[in-house]
Amino acid sequence: MFSRFLKDSNQEHKQAIVEKPTVGELHGATDKENDSHTSPFSESGSSKISQGSGDENVPKRKIDLYRAIVRKIFTPLENQEESRLAISAPISSPSQVSHKVHVEYDPNSSTGFVGLPPHWEQLLLNAGIGTQEVEQYPQEAADVLRFHTKPNLPPIATDDMLSAYDDDCTNEELSPVCSIILQQDPYTFYKDLKKIGEGASGSVYKATSIDCPQHRVAMKKVKLTSQTVHEAMETEINMMRSIQNDNVVRFYEAYEWDEHLWLVMELLEAGSLTDIIYFLMEHKCYLDEKHIAFVCQEVLKGLEGIHALRRIHRDVKSDNVLTDFDGHMKLADFGYCAQISNEKLKRTTVVGTPYWMAPELIRGKPYDYKVDVWSLGILALECAEGEPPLLHETPLRAMFLITTRGPPGLKSPDRWSALFRDFLQKCLQIEPSKRASIKELLLHPFLKSASSRKEMAKLIRLCRKVPEHVPFM
Repeated sequence: MFSRFLKDSNQEHKQAIVEKPTVGELHGATDKENDSHTSPFSESGSSKISQGSGDENVPKRKIDLYRAIVRKIFTPLENQEESRLAISAPISSPSQVSHKVHVEYDPNSSTGFVGLPPHWEQLLLNAGIGTQEVEQYPQEAADVLRFHTKPNLPPIATDDMLSAYDDDCTNEELSPVCSIILQQDPYTFYKDLKKIGEGASGSVYKATSIDCPQHRVAMKKVKLTSQTVHEAMETEINMMRSIQNDNVVRFYEAYEWDEHLWLVMELLEAGSLTDIIYFLMEHKCYLDEKHIAFVCQEVLKGLEGIHALRRIHRDVKSDNVLTDFDGHMKLADFGYCAQISNEKLKRTTVVGTPYWMAPELIRGKPYDYKVDVWSLGILALECAEGEPPLLHETPLRAMFLITTRGPPGLKSPDRWSALFRDFLQKCLQIEPSKRASIKELLLHPFLKSASSRKEMAKLIRLCRKVPEHVPFM
């Protein structure tokens, strides 16, 4: 039935997705050639970047305006760099040396700025962000540079941003994390550890319980190199143990031993959604709409549970959607989660994966739950086309393009239903207030086309080469 699907393909892994048949087309349908379309972010596509350059083409009044903007933008950067570059002399020295940074706009410079610290200038050059783009978008260029060099600016969301969720939010007080971290050797309780991947902050293993051999778990091992790492892991543990949701990976227990922290979690044997997407790409295929709708439905249910606890995931992508052979899909990797307090809702770290990241997060603006909605939209595009937009750009340039160009879209929109296009459009609004909420998206008619869990399990088993009639423990 799937013999053609399982034949070896010598085609390049990264050929254009629009040339690949869907899973449905593998059931005897005739292959079709599809016209290649320009990516909304390609050079041949519409662009806002102006073509003028050079001092002789820029009126003095315009240059003065840019310089004023640059001074305002880079004041925080200058202060940070001055502090970073302050050199303490030996105790006997009567003075302390500091180096001040003064940034000016310069249309003749290779970066559009003069006076940038060398490492900042090199970042812009390596990212391929040139003078013309900086001239058109000086504020965005500075925001991206600031985010890239110091991604922990504290954007503050207001209470108004949470008003739509407050009725469903819980404020359960949890016991201190230290009280549930066991100071014991995990090898006393688990055996047959086998490495299965790398997480955001450590290696992941699957293991078997010594007391109950039928019980298999995932174990995340993190080296405690500093107090900062320890605190980050405590945050992850807090996130996981507070969320009891069928679409979120369950946390069991944690061990601290020999300068490592071990997190014991639910094991989903089929791996990540990324594995499914890549396997299909290798066989010149991509997900059907019904499978994409199922993925979106399951992720939305998980996000609904996370948001109800006043938490934001901030790193929704296929790598963090885990699957099993029964068709279940669950959100994982809470290393990037942010907790929202009842006060000013301040996050002291701003992290995530650039290609899935919302514009307001990159620009250091106040943000709320809607950053997860944007990432869900990018995840849906990833399912449809095999990879997120801008994946072949450097991270810095990708962030710049996310903040300066309109929302991404499907490369071949005519291949997809109006309902799917509308679902994407509601997720990928540049202005967060215009994005749909999780509740609204859960009611979107696109989700009515979702496959059954049994159908998804069939696809997962096919991609992982596990026969349907074989039960998986």
